[in-house]
Amino acid sequence: MRYYAFSYDEDSIIFYVDGEPMQEYEGGLPKERMRLYVNTWFPTWLNGEEFSSDRYTYVDWIEH
Repeated sequence: MRYYAFSYDEDSIIFYVDGEPMQEYEGGLPKERMRLYVNTWFPTWLNGEEFSSDRYTYVDWIEH
C-alpha cells in the first residue's frame, strides 16, 4: 500500500508518495478557497508502469 499526500500553501504545492516529496510546483496557484476533489491518476513523474486495468482509491482521512 502506498500513502499519497500533498502540502499546499499560497506559494507552492508539494506532492508526496510514502512521505517522500515527488514533485513541487511554485507560482500560478489559486489565491481563493477551492473545493477538494479526490481522484486517482498516473502522473508521468511517478516511476513504474501504468496499470492496464481499473484500480480504486480509498481515502482514509483528509486533514486541514
